Amino acid sequence: MNNNIKKNVVYQTIYRVLTVLTPLITSPILSRALGADKLGIYSATITWVNYFMLLALLGIENYGSRSIAIVQDNDEKRKQTFWDIYAIQIISSLLALGLYAVSLLFIAPERHAIAIIHGLWLISYIINVNWYFIGIEEFRLTAIRNIITKVLAVVLIVLLIHKPEDLNLYARIMAGDAVLTNLIILPFLFRDTGFRKPSFDGMKKHIKPILILFVPIIAWSIFHLADKSLLDRFASETQSGYYYNADKIINIPLAVVTGLNTVFLPRISHVYSKGDRKEAGRLIGNSIELMLFMACAIGIGIASVSKEFVPFFFGEGYEPVTQLIYWFTPVLFCNSLSELIRYQYMIPKKLDKHYNLCVVIAAVCAVIADFLLIPRLGPVGAVMGTLIGEATIVVVELIVCHGHISFLGYLGKNIIYFILAAAMFATVRATASILNIRPLFKIAIMIMAGGAVYMIGCIIYWCINRQSLFNEQVIRRVQRMFFNK
Repeated sequence: MNNNIKKNVVYQTIYRVLTVLTPLITSPILSRALGADKLGIYSATITWVNYFMLLALLGIENYGSRSIAIVQDNDEKRKQTFWDIYAIQIISSLLALGLYAVSLLFIAPERHAIAIIHGLWLISYIINVNWYFIGIEEFRLTAIRNIITKVLAVVLIVLLIHKPEDLNLYARIMAGDAVLTNLIILPFLFRDTGFRKPSFDGMKKHIKPILILFVPIIAWSIFHLADKSLLDRFASETQSGYYYNADKIINIPLAVVTGLNTVFLPRISHVYSKGDRKEAGRLIGNSIELMLFMACAIGIGIASVSKEFVPFFFGEGYEPVTQLIYWFTPVLFCNSLSELIRYQYMIPKKLDKHYNLCVVIAAVCAVIADFLLIPRLGPVGAVMGTLIGEATIVVVELIVCHGHISFLGYLGKNIIYFILAAAMFATVRATASILNIRPLFKIAIMIMAGGAVYMIGCIIYWCINRQSLFNEQVIRRVQRMFFNK
């Protein structure tokens, strides 16, 4: 990887690690202070506003960052492109806000207050210009901004959330964090772009490709949000709370792993626009190895300690979350791979219609599974429906890309990470079976034992395999450590 990508990976990883630490701090507080019932209400109402948030941004985030990346070397064209696309975003966001206001008439009276608070999320989307900075590969600014607002939100939750009646206050903190996050970056945007009057012709040429990318977003929302909506309909608020917590835990590694796509998307889009397929293939190979290394370490690591971690972390009464985390683990790998194929090949190559087909097929399979499984199995059925949808989209993507790029070949070259993760899982469970000490110390020793097995195995592999992304860096450090070279 070149230095610019390395720096962006570092900035993005720092922020994503913070997103890992944030729920580790706040989830025990929220689960104990609010309880599973209130968390279920929050999950249901935030899911409802999410449908309108999708309408607000259409397909602008992905299309916008790709469009800016392609013209990033042309100063004037980059600025005009931004304002033409941003004008569309303002219109769609205001439309979504208006429709959400009307939808409040159909919300249960006891949920009116929290639903109104969630409207702040839509206001934040009017000023969400993060896609522009992704397009110009400016990750330092966005990472610093996100770190500041995340820390502030955590501090407020720790200080202010203490009882079930604080649910609306928690909603204000989260929505206010979203507004503040987007407000902070606006001065930097205007300094870089100034103001350009959007042109009707300029906006018009962007509408069709934006709407094409909006199709998979709608389909994605169907099988990523419908499970929560159906749980709210067919299961209890307590079961929805269990699902909310399990989903939050598995999103820790998912946020870290898929965050890499944010870094690679503009670079690969730019490389493809130059016609350099060899460099694009090299970048994709590197990112797949990096993705598998991190997904196996964090995802399977969380599953291996979940039996001890869940009751210690969430408190008594949350034991069903453990089973949900086990089911969610394969979802992590399917989701990570599907996102990688999408962001690092299909979007840069402008295979938008092909991706639409993939997601629509997956959404249909997921929704059918949800309707069949959730009434019978509750939250377990919701996870199984999600897994069916994610697995389907991976299979269809691989079929579509077959003959163009061998993702299965890249995965086969990195199968070692699954083997090492299995050894890590076995080590953790063996350690758990022989320890009879306080939960905190037990979990810490389990993590250290499993982590040591995984990292030692990885270092040996990196030293042996010269084609590994990490080979050069590891060899250099080993030489410095033992031979002073």
